[in-house]
Amino acid sequence: MPGQVLGTDPRLKGEVHGKRFGVRWNKTQSPTTLTRLYDSIGKTFIPSVGTAAGSSGFDEEPIYKDIRRCVMVNGAVAYYEGEPGFTTTPASGDVMVEIPRFYFKVEDTTTHRDYIISDQPLEGYEISPRHAPHAGKPAGYDKIYVSAYTLNDAYRSLSGNASIVSITRAQARAGCKGRGSLYHLWDYATYATINLLYLVEVADWDSQTAVGPGYTDSTNNAQINTGGANFVAGHSGRANGDANAAKNAIKYRHMENLWGNLRQWCDGMNFNENTTYLSLNPATYADDTTAGYSELAYQKASASGYQKALGLDPAFPFAQICTDSGGEDGTFIPDYYYRSEGWRVLAVGGLWTYAGNAGLFCFIASSAAASTGTYVGCRLLVLP
Repeated sequence: MPGQVLGTDPRLKGEVHGKRFGVRWNKTQSPTTLTRLYDSIGKTFIPSVGTAAGSSGFDEEPIYKDIRRCVMVNGAVAYYEGEPGFTTTPASGDVMVEIPRFYFKVEDTTTHRDYIISDQPLEGYEISPRHAPHAGKPAGYDKIYVSAYTLNDAYRSLSGNASIVSITRAQARAGCKGRGSLYHLWDYATYATINLLYLVEVADWDSQTAVGPGYTDSTNNAQINTGGANFVAGHSGRANGDANAAKNAIKYRHMENLWGNLRQWCDGMNFNENTTYLSLNPATYADDTTAGYSELAYQKASASGYQKALGLDPAFPFAQICTDSGGEDGTFIPDYYYRSEGWRVLAVGGLWTYAGNAGLFCFIASSAAASTGTYVGCRLLVLP
């Protein structure tokens, strides 16, 4: 499809052509599934279950075909998966997932909301949230790197480790930044980037049904070590498909346990009462402050509950926070939204129990900056 160059990406000039992959959310209807649009029509997503391989119609398509695991050492890729030297337990460095720059557009009406992505800067499209320029990086990023696993007590992403817990978000931020100048605690912009990729590929708000419940069974009483989804075929799926599915790990696009097992601190977003503050510049990240942050144009929901509606700020169309928590489990966006009074910080994903409250879109805006817990860990972001 022809289109004009997006003005916010000055490196590209002239007419460009790119595929459009999209989904439509019927906001007034309760089913969690979305309708495929444009070049997504006819495509399917089937998760792997253990060693039984699933499939995705996006695997050979732009953007998705270039999402891959690697070992990163000192901020640079040392080995990609499939190359000699790749391992999930490197002696140095981290197992990371490389995500290329893409472009997105959100189109909204009173009845539906469309999420569209492209590998090219078509007219009216914006650079994906975490690849986008900010004051600290005017050119933005061609690639970002997200840890394949939650981090161990050395703030490293490795298989076979217990994850560090009982830390505040500020401690998680400091621990990640202590790895080097390119290293950060993952943030809301990264989370939103992954959410866009997931929604377009899977076309279902219910990640626990579409991919797997995650480690969320009500009888679970402690975290599991990283690497539980290593043997799951391909890039996305669950370790077990039977009645014990919620006692095993899951992964989406190589990123293990984005939901279940541990909640994960998420940087770059602060809350005060029902007002949300957002930053894309890691240099400004701090708790309980508006300095260096932008205020979203809408108020988030004033009570905890299942998500039924999401806000939309034209200046930050990817920042969609719950505005109506009157839903039910299994309907609309079937993941729980938590909020509390006063200044709060963000965690996402859900923990090892409470299956009905967990999921990729589980949004925890209820923790004070001083909060810790044995059920809250963190994930690494590298911005080269």
